[in-house]
Amino acid sequence: MLIGCEPSQKVPVLSVFPSTASSLDLLDCAFYLGKLKMQTSKFGPILVLFLLGSALFSQTDSGTKPPGDSSGEKMAEDVYKDIKVFKGFPAGQIMPAMQFMNDALGVGCNHCHLKDTYEANNANKELARTMIRMQFDLNKTVFGGGRAITCYSCHRNEIEPPTLPPVGEIKQRTPEEAPATAVLPVDAVLQKYLEAIGGAAVVSRISSRVEKGTISFGETHSPIDVYCKAPNKRMSDVHSAEGDSITAYDGRAGWLGGSKRAAQLMSPEENYAAGLDAQFAFPTNIKQAFLRLRPWRAEKIAGRDVNVLLGITTGRPDTKLYFDKETGLLTRMIRYAETPLGRIITQIDYSDYREQGGMKVPFRWSLARPGAEFTVQIDQVQQNVPIDDAKFAAPMTTAGNPEQRGH
Repeated sequence: MLIGCEPSQKVPVLSVFPSTASSLDLLDCAFYLGKLKMQTSKFGPILVLFLLGSALFSQTDSGTKPPGDSSGEKMAEDVYKDIKVFKGFPAGQIMPAMQFMNDALGVGCNHCHLKDTYEANNANKELARTMIRMQFDLNKTVFGGGRAITCYSCHRNEIEPPTLPPVGEIKQRTPEEAPATAVLPVDAVLQKYLEAIGGAAVVSRISSRVEKGTISFGETHSPIDVYCKAPNKRMSDVHSAEGDSITAYDGRAGWLGGSKRAAQLMSPEENYAAGLDAQFAFPTNIKQAFLRLRPWRAEKIAGRDVNVLLGITTGRPDTKLYFDKETGLLTRMIRYAETPLGRIITQIDYSDYREQGGMKVPFRWSLARPGAEFTVQIDQVQQNVPIDDAKFAAPMTTAGNPEQRGH
């Protein structure tokens, strides 16, 4: 639900991201599978669900800009009309902010935006603006400028914030038993991970990968093909009854398209996560994905001890990487998307590791975030298969370039 934002140009279908199976896959697939609620107007489709992943690359020590660098991104007022409370925020954060409100209040776009009168003001939209100003003011004047409260702090998935504790027995929260040992140093964790998947020498000999399987949204299942090429190219193609949905990253820029829509370049934020997805397919240089990595703490997942590393980038939320202490395998990644109102969490769980060509790869990964989740189950993997670079390149429009997203 856009708060007083009429797009100054056609609004593209927005998507998302995570790892090895991008959340970009989730939104694109769901678009064709018809699993997402949509608010449609003359300006184009606005998706209720926007699984925006955190930006996961930063400027390197040498000062060079990594693929998908977002410097120079336009502000909200440069892209949308009638911006009142989000002036000065990146345009790429506006749709995630809408989704944050949807999640916090348990509503859809039509709570503030009426069908066929998308840009019109109404009581709910004005009230939302008032509440946003209140949140900004409280965080500034009471909490010293930090983001101590968000919409969710009070609303808890309700339109009207609850004011009374629930009746009946109140369950006491008991934290899971603490792991017996402390987290290992970064190099030790990464070394054990590389050894667990086959060793650096084996991994470095894998130059490409083709995966075929099924992507599932609840009871809806569709075939998916994933193509990866070292060091950091990736493309996924979901085949549904409504047509193909493609998400691709060519090593520097990402794009989205399909059999029923023209190719569109990813927004800067989407590029970051798509680049991480591509780089983690060949994880010999994980450190290069972040400004730096540091040990965070030991935790438990499903009763198993894990080492947690923090991937730190400049000006963006940290990424958490969870490695099983016994096996050394990467079992979870958590990252956060920044919005003007709060962070959106995305969690990816990896499992069913199997050896293919000497290297272990996850045959199953699941992505979850507030209000949505999907699972990819791989059935077939081929390593070192010839893949033409053209597969990752965006098709050209009649103007000679893909349509730009988010600008």
